[in-house]
Amino acid sequence: DANSTQISLSGLVPETIYHKYEDNYSHHEAFTTDINGSYVYMQDVSLPHTVFIQTRPSTKFIRNDATGGDCYSIGNWQPLNRTCTLTIDLNETIQIDSDGITIDGDGHSLSGGNTGNGIFVSNRTDVTIKNLYIRNFSVGIMLLSSYSNVLINNNIESNYGVYLLHSQDNTINGNYISSKKGIGVNVRDSTNNTISNNEISNNASGLFLSYYANYNTIKDNNVAHNSFGVYLTHFSSHNTVLRNNILENDNVGFYCYNQSNDNVVYNNNFILNRIQASSVNNALCNVFNLALPNGGNFWSNWVAPDIDADGIVDKPWVFYGGQDNLPWTRKDGWLLSDQIAPTSTISLLGTKGSNGWY
Repeated sequence: DANSTQISLSGLVPETIYHKYEDNYSHHEAFTTDINGSYVYMQDVSLPHTVFIQTRPSTKFIRNDATGGDCYSIGNWQPLNRTCTLTIDLNETIQIDSDGITIDGDGHSLSGGNTGNGIFVSNRTDVTIKNLYIRNFSVGIMLLSSYSNVLINNNIESNYGVYLLHSQDNTINGNYISSKKGIGVNVRDSTNNTISNNEISNNASGLFLSYYANYNTIKDNNVAHNSFGVYLTHFSSHNTVLRNNILENDNVGFYCYNQSNDNVVYNNNFILNRIQASSVNNALCNVFNLALPNGGNFWSNWVAPDIDADGIVDKPWVFYGGQDNLPWTRKDGWLLSDQIAPTSTISLLGTKGSNGWY
């Protein structure tokens, strides 16, 4: 029942100025740590708040007014279509303060100090972010409680590439996303988003869906050289994973965990992942093939026999927690699916068989 609480921060650099923001970059407070690298303050808890701390204070605000907010100082503002086109590289955060704004990086870079957000979008709709090179932030692009926004043709290298939180109906298309040790695309408690045609490589997790991340579509992506390719957990259900190349991931290509049910995974190429797929801890009722001519997935270590030469392996692919009843014998086998007569076969659950985890 308290309206406030005391927050104690530690582990910071001693006697150093930091910058605390609450909910967005307009609510700024500078503070200095003590000789032990600590700071104590009172926090309102009567309502939910998002608090983040950075080493740099500077932020550019883009809004729909005569100058585009701070656009006049960093680019060209086109008021008719609400577009800010950058003309310089930046070393700070950009916050979007109006709906319907377009940020066109025009190939320019946005560089951070490994804290904070590159682009911060909170409670906004119809925002487009494109043609930016974003690097060295905690989060490259953050969408918080935002709807119907588009992220296209960006190169993002940050601890989290893209983070969707409480957001829906957004499109992430045609981006290169690499976090090295973090998460490429993090979707948390967000629905009906489309993640397509991206290169998502060299992350701890390529795509990570958690805490009721439902009814999202993941399609036509190249998900390679991550620890986990696609990871669904904590009640993330009714998602569609379609036509992705999921290859050479160090741990698991597709991992479904902790009651993430009723996801549909078909027409994907699973190539040389250490563990191709696994579905554990009550992650049930995930479908790994549809009836022909859609079929199942291509598994690089399950391509024969095909005695009737119909392009479908004659035996189901069984892995821990599931099975694919119509595995393709070749990469992109579904592109020839018009040559195969439809059947009523539908996949569902399996158990761990002789193929073990594979």
